[in-house]
Amino acid sequence: MEKINLKDYAENFVDIYNDIQETFPKAVLHQAFICKFSSNEYIVRFDEDIQYLFLLLDGRAKIYIVHENGKRALIQFLKKDDFIGELSLIEVEKNLKDVVAINNCTCLAVPLASSKKHLLNDNRFLHNLSKYLGDKLLKRTDHYT
Repeated sequence: MEKINLKDYAENFVDIYNDIQETFPKAVLHQAFICKFSSNEYIVRFDEDIQYLFLLLDGRAKIYIVHENGKRALIQFLKKDDFIGELSLIEVEKNLKDVVAINNCTCLAVPLASSKKHLLNDNRFLHNLSKYLGDKLLKRTDHYT
């Protein structure tokens, strides 16, 4: 994983940075940075604590659930503007999943430990997250029916 300062990234991708500012509180963006992941690199591992809330800015990834017997099952493909770690942020997911980059991925990384309180008390962020989770639920329902 390559880390890039958010301000350096914003100079080249003003439109994306403006969208990020609409989603996240300013107090959180001061702590955030850009991560670049190579193809087939793990973004999140099921057996490690999640430390960041990621927003996929570019690239594609896939989510695998890891069963007790060690087998993995693909449950979702991720694309631009998908969150990674949002269920951990709101404390509904106890068992993490593997998230693997399909191709080169660029993510906004927001440290959960220092940002959680700000995120969970920001109405605009919670509204956007609620819409995202509702859309995710509908897509998974359609996929499994």
